[in-house]
This record gives sequence, C-alpha cells and structure tokens, in this order.
Amino acid sequence: MSTLNFIRNKLIARMFAVVNSGTAYVDLMKYAA
Repeated sequence: MSTLNFIRNKLIARMFAVVNSGTAYVDLMKYAA
C-alpha cells in the first residue's frame, strides 16, 4: 500500500509542478530507453 501512496504522491506533485510552471507536460519515461 505504501508503494501506491508513493506513486500517487509523485504524480500529484508532478501535476502541481506542471500547473505552477505553466509549461507542457513532458513524458520523461518515453526517453528512458
């Protein structure tokens, strides 16, 4: 359960960072090959 909370919190923090910075969301995992 703690893993789900960690992932959820990370996504929420990323969402707020994108909203606050006003830039487009960039999917970093797409480039991690």
